[in-house]
Amino acid sequence: MRGELDDTYGWNNLFVNNIAVTNPSVNNNNTAIGEAGASGTIWQSNLTFNGTAGSSSVNGAKTATAANGNILGKNPLLVAPALTAGANFHLQAGSPAIGAGELSEQPVTDLGGAVRPVAGPTDLGVYLYIP
Repeated sequence: MRGELDDTYGWNNLFVNNIAVTNPSVNNNNTAIGEAGASGTIWQSNLTFNGTAGSSSVNGAKTATAANGNILGKNPLLVAPALTAGANFHLQAGSPAIGAGELSEQPVTDLGGAVRPVAGPTDLGVYLYIP
């Protein structure tokens, strides 16, 4: 099993406020979230997408459900996701990741240095949405 976020052999881990995008056309075993053999793992407020709207792209992760605040099978609307120079993983306006995060488990700043909120909703992913 392969997962962009994977907890194959972990115990009592918390995955929160992530965006996991995968492309099963590259490898049909790819999933956004993978878990096998793990125990006590919590998947909370994550977004998964594999290019097919409505596909949860989750394999084996029992707690990676919408009931835990996860957004499954939705395009995160990243500006220019790619594994090449010029990639841009910022959120576009209208992204379902905007305001969908948990405040209790977040770093003080995003990857670009923008200060994350201490009250109110926060965004999923490594960058805050800045209009």
